[in-house]
Amino acid sequence: MLSSYLLGIASHRVPITLCILVSLGFDLGGNLLYGLSTNVYMLLPARFLAGIGAGNVAISRAYVSSIFPRAARPTAMGYLATAQAIGFIYGPGTLARAPFYIS
Repeated sequence: MLSSYLLGIASHRVPITLCILVSLGFDLGGNLLYGLSTNVYMLLPARFLAGIGAGNVAISRAYVSSIFPRAARPTAMGYLATAQAIGFIYGPGTLARAPFYIS
């Protein structure tokens, strides 16, 4: 919740696409660190970084609503929600099989 607020403020000062990329970088870095953690002391900073990156949902919706005209906005938001749901479904399963592909 705090990262959404801070990213929203930042998106008014710098380009919103930069805010989205930075938050996705935090999310990616946090989740990679979380997956590679070997003890609980590595998990806490990893979850912190991933939590900072989780604010990208709010600014992504703001970006989609700003680039589409009013008539196409509901369809665009529906596509964004669908992409998010597909990521929630297939993301963990894909990452769970990653060690088998690497080795």
